Amino acid sequence: WSNAEDGFKYWRRSIEGSGVFVFKRAFKQSDFFGFCIHDNTLPLIVINNSTAHSRQVFTVFHELAHLLYSVSGITKQDTSYIDQLAGPPHDIEVACNRFAAEFLVPSSTFPWNDVRRTDLGEFVLSQARRYKVSREVILRRLLDRGLVNQATYLRNTEQWNREYQQSRQGRSGGNYYATQATYLGEAFLQLAFSQYYQGKVNLEQLAGHLRVKARNVARLEDFVMSSE
Repeated sequence: WSNAEDGFKYWRRSIEGSGVFVFKRAFKQSDFFGFCIHDNTLPLIVINNSTAHSRQVFTVFHELAHLLYSVSGITKQDTSYIDQLAGPPHDIEVACNRFAAEFLVPSSTFPWNDVRRTDLGEFVLSQARRYKVSREVILRRLLDRGLVNQATYLRNTEQWNREYQQSRQGRSGGNYYATQATYLGEAFLQLAFSQYYQGKVNLEQLAGHLRVKARNVARLEDFVMSSE
């Protein structure tokens, strides 16, 4: 794919195809990137839609790793809290970060020898574009290898997140139905409407599951159908 937004859509579709619902919401707390709830029947991941798509890609795989460990979890901007953990909680957080980073940016294809040959900022940006991930993911790869220290990692990631939040100020809410469809995802929408047409839920119940008013269900369905 050509950009991180398309990448997230495909990864989301793949994860949902494995039985994990991926929802999105615009969190009021911008320093929280997402969370997951482990459940043997209905595991789910919720992503903060107010973060960059490249950031969302990393978050969804961090949370997926939590589910693979059968543990619920939360992803925060400030990762220093991990150092305060002990035992299995600490080890799982570290493992989840490494899993997501290795999955998205495999060590076997990463140009480790080029790190010292160019400016750090330029190197991180070029590799982020190459792998269609956030700059934070690339910097984490370097952190895991001991090529940058924790202070450098935290300073840069805080700055990048702050710049992204500033770039979003003043933006309009966009199309209401497009937003709802993005929040709920294809898998959940298909499930909800199939249950409705099979007579297993009525219109009011369907509206409740979709988090819209009953009179808006038909418009949401029209938008979903026209987007396929």
